[in-house]
Amino acid sequence: MRTLAAFALALSLTACAQGGPRPEPVIERGGKPYQFTADPGALVAVDIAMQRSMRDDGFVKAAKNYAAKDAQILTTRRVPYAEFIADSTQQPPRFVRSTPMRALISCDGRMGAVITIAADADGAGWGMITVWANTRDGWRWIMQKSVKGEGPAEAPESVATKTAKCGVRPPARLSAPDIGVDKQVGLSPDQSLSFTSVDYKNGATDLAIALWDGQAMATESVLYSDGK
Repeated sequence: MRTLAAFALALSLTACAQGGPRPEPVIERGGKPYQFTADPGALVAVDIAMQRSMRDDGFVKAAKNYAAKDAQILTTRRVPYAEFIADSTQQPPRFVRSTPMRALISCDGRMGAVITIAADADGAGWGMITVWANTRDGWRWIMQKSVKGEGPAEAPESVATKTAKCGVRPPARLSAPDIGVDKQVGLSPDQSLSFTSVDYKNGATDLAIALWDGQAMATESVLYSDGK
């Protein structure tokens, strides 16, 4: 199992991006005009609200309130959240404490990811990545993965945020996985944020988040879990 120390190290290899987001066309949300902008603070706020609901109400209720219809969970395999919550043997522990560490968001403000550190009732530390989509119905999470570490989780003093570089639209480049490996890549509408999930079919799964830095898609965080 990967330690949370290694997880945090992978998160530390980043710096703040320059440049502001480009405005997106105005849409109707709840009967009112809404214009997408890259707002990491709003993303962090909704992630905190979901984490609080997970702690107080349990994962099932939190998932129903905040998940997109096609949301997926990465455990020992990639599975639709509706299937996951229907299987009581797969339910994650209820965290007694969870704190966002970093928030990553696309230039257009349409997609983001929040990296959270958490602790369960036994004091064990967990790392979690939640991928969010900014929809007409508000922020909805579309993929989530959590991994138990080997030590307690230490909450950060503040939440670090980073916005993808705006400007030239980056190309969408995909690479074929090895035989027997199920790899899926998701992109924000402006292609400035990507999330890549890998299901190795042996009980191991990975989730990686990358942002456009003006020249390439730079990996910002990766959460691994070892297979059986």
